Amino acid sequence: MTTATASIRYMGTKEFLVPEIKQCVDDLPRHATRVVDLFAGSGAVASSMASERAVTCSDALGFVAGLLRARFLNPQTSGRDIELTQIMATAQDRAELRRRSSAASIRTEVKALDAGRALTSTLILGAKHPGNSSGKKAAATAARRDARYRLVEIYFARGYFSTAQAIELDALRYAIDLHLPADPEFGTQGWVKSTGRDYLLAIWILTAARLTNSPGHSAQFLRASTEAGFKRVSQNWRRSVFATFASIENAFSPVGDLTWRTKNSVLHSDALSLDPETVAQWNERTLIYADPPYTKDHYSRFYHLYETLWLYDYPEIAGAGRVRADRHLSRFCYRTKVRGAFDELCRTVLDSGASLLLSYPSSGLLPEDELISTLRARGRVAIHASVDRTHSSLGASGGVAGKLATERLYLVTP
Repeated sequence: MTTATASIRYMGTKEFLVPEIKQCVDDLPRHATRVVDLFAGSGAVASSMASERAVTCSDALGFVAGLLRARFLNPQTSGRDIELTQIMATAQDRAELRRRSSAASIRTEVKALDAGRALTSTLILGAKHPGNSSGKKAAATAARRDARYRLVEIYFARGYFSTAQAIELDALRYAIDLHLPADPEFGTQGWVKSTGRDYLLAIWILTAARLTNSPGHSAQFLRASTEAGFKRVSQNWRRSVFATFASIENAFSPVGDLTWRTKNSVLHSDALSLDPETVAQWNERTLIYADPPYTKDHYSRFYHLYETLWLYDYPEIAGAGRVRADRHLSRFCYRTKVRGAFDELCRTVLDSGASLLLSYPSSGLLPEDELISTLRARGRVAIHASVDRTHSSLGASGGVAGKLATERLYLVTP
């Protein structure tokens, strides 16, 4: 994993299981030539396969798929060949214009930071955004209609970012879209190559992740309610977007060698809504690795900021965290739906002839006996490994920091 990619903290990353996963792949009676990761997240499993086996990474979140394309595919245009000078110049000119228009807001924030915790906290708690202000909602509608590139400023200023940072993030997105516009026909059936746009948008998202004023995820932002919290807010809000973007761009590089990356592919899909053409390519030489959610906490809540930045679509939002109303909701996160979700996953994988390697904790939403019964109804089941692990909740489950659980790797074969 590159230094830049590590800037986003992923819940439930399976880096600690990588040795066991690789061992399972090596031990399969039918040599696996491709490993498919249906909940790819940080890409830890794909990274471990670098230059050994082809990988297909899939994720339901668009920003994750974008980061995966930049890291694991063969770029049509090398990132180092992209002329960044013009893009940076465009962004800086754009930001300067917005800074003049928002000079009063920027000065107010600087004065609050200089004054200390009380004033800064009051400023944050009183911040207006489209989820609590009709005026901001109207501004979002106008910005979307007229392509004004003000999403970060309207939605996330005085929360996840300072106003000055939000302006610079918007300006960078404007410059990237201007010089490297999206191709609507590119990647409609899954990506096998990446573009210079993928590369720069990945750097942009990672820049936001590096700067965001949050506790390690974007479900909520820091409110300067304590002196320690204020110190973090003050440090975060004073950091430079352009300098951070340049630093990450300089450090970011794809994973593995070029030959290996030409064999890989990336999907943007829910694991239970895969394109039939994709499934039809699986066979007995394919291993499907699945690491579905295991609590009632939908992962999209923790990454809504990055998803909204990636989509840049001025969505309806709600709550103190300014969460998009249409965020992805997984069937694996509902007690009434999770067993059916596992059954559907098994059927899709095993009917293709592929094998399924599933990681799931003993404390998961679906009790272990029900899980095993569901898996056995579709194929042969073996427990490949059991690893004791403290699962961090990131404050999602009643404020509990973490709990001990046994993570099991189940191998299900046709």
